[in-house]
Amino acid sequence: MSLKYYEDSLSKFERQKDKASITVPLINLGAVYLALENYEEADKYLRRSLQISEEEKDGLREVGCLHFLGRLAYKKGNIKEATDFFEQCLQVNHEVGDVFLEVELYIDYYYLARDSQELEKGISYLYKSLELAERIKEKDYLIQISSLLASSYEILGDVEKTIYYYKKYHDQTKEVTSLEQESKLRGIAIQLKAEESQRKNKAFEILTQELEQKTQELSRSYSQIKIISEIGQSITSTLNVNKVFRRIYESINSLMDATVLGIGIYNKQKDAIEYKLYIEEGENAPVFDIPLSSKSSWAVWCFKNKKEIMINDTEEEYLNYLESMTSTFGTLRPSIIFCPLILEEEIIGVVTVQSKEKNAYDQHALESIRALVSYIVIAINNAETSEKLAEEIAIRKQSQVELVELNNKLVKISELDGLTEIPNRRRFDQLFYEEWERAKRDQLPLSIILVDVDQFKEYNDHYGHQEGDRVLCDVAKALQNVPKRGTDFVARYGGDEFVAILPNTDEHGAIMVAEKMISNIVALQINHQYSKVTNHITLTIGAATITPQVEMDREGLIRMADKALYQAKDKGRNRVELYHEQ
Repeated sequence: MSLKYYEDSLSKFERQKDKASITVPLINLGAVYLALENYEEADKYLRRSLQISEEEKDGLREVGCLHFLGRLAYKKGNIKEATDFFEQCLQVNHEVGDVFLEVELYIDYYYLARDSQELEKGISYLYKSLELAERIKEKDYLIQISSLLASSYEILGDVEKTIYYYKKYHDQTKEVTSLEQESKLRGIAIQLKAEESQRKNKAFEILTQELEQKTQELSRSYSQIKIISEIGQSITSTLNVNKVFRRIYESINSLMDATVLGIGIYNKQKDAIEYKLYIEEGENAPVFDIPLSSKSSWAVWCFKNKKEIMINDTEEEYLNYLESMTSTFGTLRPSIIFCPLILEEEIIGVVTVQSKEKNAYDQHALESIRALVSYIVIAINNAETSEKLAEEIAIRKQSQVELVELNNKLVKISELDGLTEIPNRRRFDQLFYEEWERAKRDQLPLSIILVDVDQFKEYNDHYGHQEGDRVLCDVAKALQNVPKRGTDFVARYGGDEFVAILPNTDEHGAIMVAEKMISNIVALQINHQYSKVTNHITLTIGAATITPQVEMDREGLIRMADKALYQAKDKGRNRVELYHEQ
């Protein structure tokens, strides 16, 4: 659908020979083909758009072409060519000043450096991008850059920076939990040292067996907390939910017997707990749901009551919780632990470990699961945030495309005269500059025609402004129909004045066009009984032709045509005068 729309748009602009606007569908076609991985077609359209943008000196569209061509080269694996395009883009953008583009460029430079095994260099580009993103306070970019920095530092093994950048877009739960765990670790370590000292200094007061038992318990606690901390750091350093889950499963069996590990998240639309992550005896289970209306689900009871469950013989104890005991999925296990997952005081799901052995779990196991829950919530929140970020980036890119289209429409509207619907003075000034530079470069003649509607004030005074406006519209339409070449241009200059630009046109050609304009208006026979020239609307025209030189001022050509116009008025109006040096 998009391709058909852009191809139709391209055909329309080609028929109109509108070079200034043709670059937009060309860039869009290139971008679509790039997304479809049709690199040959993408290259064709983007290079054509770049050529026209350079000819038209349109910096904004030129940087867009260079940016897409750089990404195309990167997709094709041509790092050298991609670097060249990005460098050109950055250089041109210094004049254009698009900060958003510059942020994306430095991100692209990061990918180039990363693929060239220069990750630290890539990180330096991310910091440049981060500085710009912070300056413009663009949250989407800040989140993306923080994620890239975190994943880069993860590759480099810099855990501190990895964790720091993952925490830039989520709450302080991880920090608080980490501080608590560190404090507990220090306390246990100190207590171990104290117990050891006490054993040496007061060995005669206590039994060696009791001391060893207590020391073993403390060592076990210390070991469990250390393992939990390592699991927490591991699962919060990735945004892939499946990797998070697999890492938990691989590590948790070093703490306790976990035949089953499951994480269920509440699905509001289904009003059910959805198990996307469920491993039983090392095998991933298919996704399944448990409705909140279930009276036989441990997960539902845990979720609704926001309470933990630890049972070592489900057949003996299930009636304290459930009306009946049936398995939604897998085999019923005698030992189970269920803990609620709570984010910002709102329950979002449950986590469960289960063992095929009776009496598999004790208070240490329950405390270990409690500690892991905080990390699991953070990891899930990170992953969901990352998915939302990807969606927001996609929406933003689509919005940018729509904004470009809207801006192009607004540019066209801003370049048209509101009354006559032909180009206005603003568009004339732009085109006159371009044609002057082209004629100066190619050493070709350039002609200007200034047109004045005779006795128009008298027409307005006697017939009214509404009739006057209608006359201006009729005159504008008739004048536009005179030039036959696509390069010729007619605009409303102001009030009752019009102007024409005739590139590569000598004096003889300018006179022919001007006389044709006069005859076309006469042919309309618009009644004007108050004109001092004749009884219908007429035109007086001044024309001037010059081959621009380096030292010349283009405004001089306007002044020459203006002098010729006044000479024509002095000679009785309804005529053409060509400027001649006095």
